[in-house]
Amino acid sequence: MENKKKQKWPLYFVGWLAGMFLLTGAFYETAGLLCHTNQLTGIEQHLDTLTTTVNTCFSTRISTLETLADIPKLEQVLSGRTRPDNSELLALLTGIKAISRAAIVYVLNTEGTVVGCSPYGSNKTLTGKNYEFRSYFKKAMQGTTVIYPALGVTTHKRGIYISVPRYTRTRITSWVS
Repeated sequence: MENKKKQKWPLYFVGWLAGMFLLTGAFYETAGLLCHTNQLTGIEQHLDTLTTTVNTCFSTRISTLETLADIPKLEQVLSGRTRPDNSELLALLTGIKAISRAAIVYVLNTEGTVVGCSPYGSNKTLTGKNYEFRSYFKKAMQGTTVIYPALGVTTHKRGIYISVPRYTRTRITSWVS
């Protein structure tokens, strides 16, 4: 009988060793998952901060453009009572450009033609160019404020285009981008 106990001892030891190995593996796996969870929590916090920053940036620019859309001088240009890119409109667009830190601020009529543009580069302008094919134009014509990342077809520069519809009493008449 004592011989049988001696024979089982290595078997018990191997069982104990396997159990310890499994417990150690489970401990390391749990520790790894906790570490991963902490990393995800940190990433989520950074993403929340980034989201807040981006939302603030865009909401400020959208508010600025909505304000611009309500200015009477803009209505005069859009209705054809004053000429495109007149000095008052250019001063207004240039001021909005500086305040919002945008590369370009421009106004399109209902046909998608630029009727006012803040100068960019070495006094270049988009005035007279037509962008009715652009998604930001089409969606703004449907009444949607649009944030649209794209490559400029005229400037050949990457940008984020923000378009805001402009309303009269019954319909969209123009928008600002």
